[in-house]
Amino acid sequence: MSEKLRIGIVGLGLMGSSIATCILAAGHEVTSLTRNIEKSGEAKERILNFLVQLQEEGMLKEYPNIVLERLTITNAEEWGKEPSLVRKDIRGFITNRLMYAMMREAIHLVENGYATIEDIDRACRNDMGYWITFAGLFRFMDLTGIPAYLTVMKDLFPGLDNSTKAPHFIEELVASGAKGVSNARGFYPYTKESAKKWEKLFIEFTYDIRKLSEKYPKNIGDL
Repeated sequence: MSEKLRIGIVGLGLMGSSIATCILAAGHEVTSLTRNIEKSGEAKERILNFLVQLQEEGMLKEYPNIVLERLTITNAEEWGKEPSLVRKDIRGFITNRLMYAMMREAIHLVENGYATIEDIDRACRNDMGYWITFAGLFRFMDLTGIPAYLTVMKDLFPGLDNSTKAPHFIEELVASGAKGVSNARGFYPYTKESAKKWEKLFIEFTYDIRKLSEKYPKNIGDL
């Protein structure tokens, strides 16, 4: 890539710093969104050390200090973002761990005949879908009464699926060639036309729901 670009990345932890280093070394400018602007000095020092290593290995011909000048670090909240901070490194971070736990239980319910795919999706849309963008899990428990959740947890947790292997159901689906709307084969039946329509509607919805969520910022109840 001969054209020099300004490329944005999110975060400057170990992974973000490594990504930024590679982009800078390739001659591009980098703008990084971070939640901890006060730690930008540490991040710059880490990236500088990476650049020095590249220079010592003969992979960088420019002076590391000059390369580092192409890095801009800015506060994510100034861009209208609400970043989440992982306090300790853990596989899957936050969203993936929550999402895959829910997917595992959903597939368990389908595989064992407790519900259909359609009913599970309907339950998510018509229950969780109404409040999760506004409240999140912990705020929702505050709003609806914490003691009841403790009672249910004691009774329900032992019966939740805790399998450590990928479900046979999805293994078979993937083996059959299903990729979702990208090839019109998934959990649901699609034509090429309907798959494209679903994809288009999904993109439109993500913008619409983002606009709605901006009306209710994270600490709106404290203002």
